[in-house]
Amino acid sequence: MVSVEFMDADAVLALVDKPQIAALASEVRQRRERVHDVLLALQWIERVSWEKQGMAVDLTPDALKRAP
Repeated sequence: MVSVEFMDADAVLALVDKPQIAALASEVRQRRERVHDVLLALQWIERVSWEKQGMAVDLTPDALKRAP
């Protein structure tokens, strides 16, 4: 099983106080949103953690890599 959790890139950026990595945070946010959109396929979701803002899916790493 693969467990996937998401964090807010803007919140992390605020923690490190380095404005020069804002472009990286933007790229991370875009990639996270793409992954999040793919993982929203309801039949894959096994467990959701609202506290951790994450979800667990019942897929092998290879199956996850082949997903859309």
